[in-house]
Amino acid sequence: MKRTVVTMLDQAAEKWGSAPYALKKTDAGWSAVSFAEARARSREFAAWLLSIGMKKGNALAILAEGSPEWIMGELGMLMVGCVSVPLSIKLLADEVPFRLNHSEAKAILTTKNQLKKILAAFPAVQDKAIRVVILDDDPDAARATAAAAGVAADRVIGFDEARAAGRAAMGSVGAALEASLAAVDEDDTVTICYTSGTT
Repeated sequence: MKRTVVTMLDQAAEKWGSAPYALKKTDAGWSAVSFAEARARSREFAAWLLSIGMKKGNALAILAEGSPEWIMGELGMLMVGCVSVPLSIKLLADEVPFRLNHSEAKAILTTKNQLKKILAAFPAVQDKAIRVVILDDDPDAARATAAAAGVAADRVIGFDEARAAGRAAMGSVGAALEASLAAVDEDDTVTICYTSGTT
């Protein structure tokens, strides 16, 4: 069996399915996502990515605070063979476009805390069709913020909305997802990491 991040998640879901994998602090306390749930949600997100035309080698950026959704979003990317481009939340708006343009990112995963920074960067982003995936739980507010900034609301989708669309598309993209999973290789590029100057 190939040793990839994706196969490691499969093995963990089989071995520790119901065990907590990622935790998120909420008003009600800590909420856990199990290994099996993380795998299922990542697959749903991967199915959505395939349904909108993402393919192996496409770069997708993440500029967000750490969360289970961050993890599952990245795992979903890797299931399709996409390349993750994690960006520091410390970046200024005028530092974001270079990284999106240079990596040729097709989408960016972000949060409400970072959205205005992303939207401020958009005029200098070359790919005018770039998608925005909101990892928080209020995509309607994010769409309103985007529209107010002159960015088409249909370019913004919530992570849970994308997962739901992925579930709905599973009948049409399920075979493609299985093919993508089988095509993930040990030598594939997983991430493009822009640093602050370290080598």
